[in-house]
Amino acid sequence: MTFKRSTLILWSGVCAGAVFLWLAVHRGPMMGSDSDLENSKGQIRARDFTLKVLAYPDELQDIITTRNNEFFIDLHTLKGYDLVINFWASWCASCKQEAPLIEKIWQLYKKTGVVVMGVVIHDDPVTAYEYARATHKSYLIAYDERSKMSIDYGLTGVPETLFINKDSHVFTKVVGPLDPLKASNTLNQMLNL
Repeated sequence: MTFKRSTLILWSGVCAGAVFLWLAVHRGPMMGSDSDLENSKGQIRARDFTLKVLAYPDELQDIITTRNNEFFIDLHTLKGYDLVINFWASWCASCKQEAPLIEKIWQLYKKTGVVVMGVVIHDDPVTAYEYARATHKSYLIAYDERSKMSIDYGLTGVPETLFINKDSHVFTKVVGPLDPLKASNTLNQMLNL
């Protein structure tokens, strides 16, 4: 019996290792890596996703669709907008620290055609919605229900942020909390300011 148990444990470890190795090699858009996204400067085409919307500002009501009394956003409808997509969760301490900066980006840049979207991952949508309301997030909040978007963009945790230009190409990806100066410089480069 001990032999079978140790064999099972060893086999499980080998299988898990194989899965992690496969994900490390075959993840992200175009099967790229984080460095590919960080240095993309508009060379990698952003993929389209349909996400469930938890909350949205009035300014964006024309691009939100409704099905069965639920709201959705299709990323292809955001072509023509510069995007800041911040992946977060209500339980994430770093996300809480960077939340005021994400809100500030929305407030400062929304009149220049920038859409800020917070994408909730690995969290309960009701908890995330309540947290977003309690912390006065006024930008678009969506939910990556099956983690398809976060897997496709090779997320390893939260927070992570994608900057996507109006031509629907990834400008850059930032792993970890945003630095205010770097975020401002990135936005100004993307907007050609």
